[in-house]
Amino acid sequence: MRFIPTTQMQSGDPCVASSANGGVSGSFTSASVTYNYHEFTSSDVNTTEGFLFQITRGYTQKARVIVVGGGASGGATSQFQGGGGGGGNVLDQTNVHLYPTNTYQIQVGKGGDAAYPGAGIPTEQGLNGDSSRFFQLPQINYTAQYGEGGDANEPPNFGYDGGTSGGGFVGGSDAAANYGGGGGGASAVGQSATFSQAGDGGAGYTINLGYTSPTFGTSTISVGGGGGGALGNGVGTAADRGFGTDGGGNGNGGGFRTEDGTRHSGGGGGGGLVIDAIDPNDDRGSIGGDGIVIVIYPTGSCF
Repeated sequence: MRFIPTTQMQSGDPCVASSANGGVSGSFTSASVTYNYHEFTSSDVNTTEGFLFQITRGYTQKARVIVVGGGASGGATSQFQGGGGGGGNVLDQTNVHLYPTNTYQIQVGKGGDAAYPGAGIPTEQGLNGDSSRFFQLPQINYTAQYGEGGDANEPPNFGYDGGTSGGGFVGGSDAAANYGGGGGGASAVGQSATFSQAGDGGAGYTINLGYTSPTFGTSTISVGGGGGGALGNGVGTAADRGFGTDGGGNGNGGGFRTEDGTRHSGGGGGGGLVIDAIDPNDDRGSIGGDGIVIVIYPTGSCF
């Protein structure tokens, strides 16, 4: 494998340099300290990918490791609605010790695959995402668990609750056969539906990176939110559908189809109702947002 070295100049602590067999890297300065960052993402929302990261020179006890698990897809049916998918869990670890000669393994979890209720062998239940990890056993094991798929069960087994998040926060419950519950977020439960409103997704986390991320195009990212619940056929308006939070997708309703979780956010997909064969995208429900792993460390003094 080809490793990409990264080294920067900074006075103070011992020089720290790293290498990795993928991802994107860069540097930034905060409070007169220079840091390197490395962002690891999968090439596709439906693919879990692995990487290797090494400290090639020096050591640090001040690294920051952010791990976002893959979000789940929302449930989808061809007659009724679905619950929103649960968001992946979010870990933001500080003061992480990283040493040379150790190879740190990284797994970036995929988002949950879409349900296809109109297929020859139909699937309605939303599908789970996959966990993301940063680990070097037995010393380090930071694992952000995946979100679980939103419910969608045709009669006679009605059920349109939102999925549970990777952080263990449950999805909101449905309301009769017309309004789906929101998926749980990494930090909060999903909203339950009422008899006039589908449930919104539960909150995830907002993280200040300290630099402008090449993946997100901003220095502040909102990740791990649940997907919104869907409306049943012919009920409500666009304002009555469930809305995703912190990377979660909106549920369908009021002329809008269900939305996928945002790429690299670990957001849950929105709940779906697949009825419009004219739109080729409407033969499926939503897709969960895949995760991300970010490593940040001070570079120290390199001469």
